[in-house]
Amino acid sequence: MFSDNLLQTANVIILKLSTEGKIIYFNPYPERLTGYLLDEVKGKDWFEIFTPKYAYKSIKKEFQKTLHDINIQGNINPIVIKNNDELLIEWHNTNFKDELGDVTSFLSIGMDITKLKNSEIALKGAVRAYKILSAVNLSVSRAKSENTILQEVVDAIVTQGEYSFASVYYIKNSAKKYLSYKVSSGIDKSFFCEKEISIEDIKNATSPSVKAINTSTILICKDINESCISKEWKDKLVSKNYISTISLPLFDKNRVFGVLNIYSRYKENFNQEELKLLEDVAEDFAYGILALRNSIEHEKHALELRKSLEQYIQTIAMTLESRDPYTAGHQRRVSELAVAIAKELKLTSEQIDGIHFASIIHDLGKIRIPAEILSKPGKLSDIEFKLIQIHAQAGYDIIKDVQFPWPIADMILQHHEKIDGSGYPQGLKGNQIMLEAKIITVADIVEAMSSHRPYRAALGIDIAIKEIQRGRGIQYDEDAVDACIKLFKERKFKFMDK
Repeated sequence: MFSDNLLQTANVIILKLSTEGKIIYFNPYPERLTGYLLDEVKGKDWFEIFTPKYAYKSIKKEFQKTLHDINIQGNINPIVIKNNDELLIEWHNTNFKDELGDVTSFLSIGMDITKLKNSEIALKGAVRAYKILSAVNLSVSRAKSENTILQEVVDAIVTQGEYSFASVYYIKNSAKKYLSYKVSSGIDKSFFCEKEISIEDIKNATSPSVKAINTSTILICKDINESCISKEWKDKLVSKNYISTISLPLFDKNRVFGVLNIYSRYKENFNQEELKLLEDVAEDFAYGILALRNSIEHEKHALELRKSLEQYIQTIAMTLESRDPYTAGHQRRVSELAVAIAKELKLTSEQIDGIHFASIIHDLGKIRIPAEILSKPGKLSDIEFKLIQIHAQAGYDIIKDVQFPWPIADMILQHHEKIDGSGYPQGLKGNQIMLEAKIITVADIVEAMSSHRPYRAALGIDIAIKEIQRGRGIQYDEDAVDACIKLFKERKFKFMDK
């Protein structure tokens, strides 16, 4: 069925099992991937060696079902490798039968999608946290009372961040020090919101919030059952199906004055990218409260907001870069050129900033495209090309609910539209396409054609310039094309990282 060369070089698992699940054969790739040699596991039960204990019964049952199904089956299951790490594998399965129609063996082709899945989880976490961050900054900039800020923030955590529950407690000082409940959002408010928690509770660290207060550090419980909080609180949280929680102290300089608690029903929440942005949420939240208390001018906050925006954009760009370096470098260079075109056209500083941020992540939607297609060295099939084309819509869908000061989602959605209507995904024409997107389109074409790609060598700037000249006024905006050509011919524009 497979050539010897394919078996030796394929970067996929090619696995043959008996009807009992015993290993008959696998190619060299899983030896490199898992650390197990074929000779040491041949004849042994695949599922006993490679399946996590928690998933053994369900995966073995799925295998037995596949044996008797005449159709090729596809599924995604975890495997455990020799160093006890866990990988996520996408399987495509079939079976072999004898002349009587009885199943004799089982063949499965597996692809390691762990990095892709981790990238998606990291990106979702970053987007989720940034929705909260943008809502916090919006609330802080316009709120007239502290209670308004508090309530809007916890509401944003639940609605924008899609977490299950959020609450805020303040430290109160009197004859007896205690935590005092302020606001909450989500289900079962009365269940979590004791009006006061005494100093004894703080010392004993019975809840996530008092543990964070007591240590002045962020407390993360990715799995509440394995956390260091008290059994009483574990039982409370588990009874409501909460899996993970984070408590973020609120600081006034070096003094903790309160705590923000967030609860989730998903174990994968609070990854590294998400945590960094949630730290920014807590910092901006605390700053907004203190600024309002002290009547501080909002100019400083506007600067912090801009920094937060840039940090968020860079987080997404880095997530993409870890998966597809070609896309990341391409986006940075498109941003350089698009900003230069915008300046040449004398656009406002606000428009230029929007173009800068949008073009840095204009190919965000490619996170949804399999890496094998993005880096394919040969010509794409019609189906593969159609799959590539969804990235503009996919990027828009990921970012559309984030509150930017600029229409970044629309720029991402429209950056492959052409003024004659031949573009995608909506087939917009002329003035239906925003100017910022037209500029990104020209920059995108020039950078892509002048740079190396997995499927071809760089064509060079001269060929790229000829292409935009050919489409000037037909597919590409005349002013953007003229400004771009002027940059290269007269201004001697060069990409910084080429």
